[in-house]
Amino acid sequence: MFMQELSIIKPLRQVDFSGTKAKKLEILSDLKAVLDKELIKFPKTGIWLELRRQLLGYKLEDRKLETDAVMALAVAVRHATRTAGVTVKDAEFNYFGVH
Repeated sequence: MFMQELSIIKPLRQVDFSGTKAKKLEILSDLKAVLDKELIKFPKTGIWLELRRQLLGYKLEDRKLETDAVMALAVAVRHATRTAGVTVKDAEFNYFGVH
């Protein structure tokens, strides 16, 4: 299902968080830098409150934490920073499935 939904992204790469913490830390550091520089913004209300809650409560030792929104944002930021200048015409994506 995800491969079909994300087929507009070329090339589509997998992100593997298993193994070492170094890769995960690198991706999270990229996210922190983007947030610190205020290069990305999102609403302070509605469904975005869940992302804000996860960001504020995130810890590297996240075994018992809900982190899906944080990790999705981290991977998206990683992809966006590595493919700056590349755009997808008429792409529509909604993490929460709301239209």
